[in-house]
Amino acid sequence: MTASFVSLGLEADRKMAVEGAFLDTVIGMTDARTEIFMLRPPGGGTTLELSSFTRPDHLPGSSAAPANELGLRNVAFEVHDVQAAVDHAAGRATAWWEASANTRACGGWTTSGGPKESSSRWPSTSRSRGNVMSTTVTDEQVQALAATAKPYSLALLHWGPARTMDGAHAIEREHQRRMVSLRAEGVIAILCPVASDTVAGVAIMTVPAEEAAEIMAEDPCVRAGMMRCEINPCHGFPGDALPA
Repeated sequence: MTASFVSLGLEADRKMAVEGAFLDTVIGMTDARTEIFMLRPPGGGTTLELSSFTRPDHLPGSSAAPANELGLRNVAFEVHDVQAAVDHAAGRATAWWEASANTRACGGWTTSGGPKESSSRWPSTSRSRGNVMSTTVTDEQVQALAATAKPYSLALLHWGPARTMDGAHAIEREHQRRMVSLRAEGVIAILCPVASDTVAGVAIMTVPAEEAAEIMAEDPCVRAGMMRCEINPCHGFPGDALPA
């Protein structure tokens, strides 16, 4: 569900879990646990809070519930020019965001930023800087590539305050074994350790952002406070790989 709102242009802010006596008292249940995802609109503004219970299990709702039934939840977005938004989306639709007319776009690439200029104003030729950019790419080629995009999750690991704690080397070795195991199992598609005093590594994960966050929360270095993990939904192109 979070990914749906992100695809509309909202930005994932943070994720948290709530449990204990306070939650039990508020909702009138025992031993409950809920996960809360916070999203914000680009540029700031009212924060949207999505929650889902992990304990107890969800109860099935009525498929024929009327709009005024107590307990139903809905959210509405203000659009200044609906037809313009629809026309903009229809004229620049790609396979991965065609179902959402509100998706903000830049050259056929979905983003969480504000409206950008049309891809038709991109230069039709690229400027060569040495041998780095010598291939001419058309708007049609960009659109064709964008249509192949699939959702992934970007995990960015930052060094935390406990990086040099006692036993750090042993914990980091456990972290390395776990990351390589996730790579072998296909959960991590690309794994990139980073030589930096602030960033520890980057991973492209093949699971949704919510699942990626749960997986990385159990990382030995994250649990020990040696690292902090930031998860963001992203899109990539299947078949891309690092050169040998």
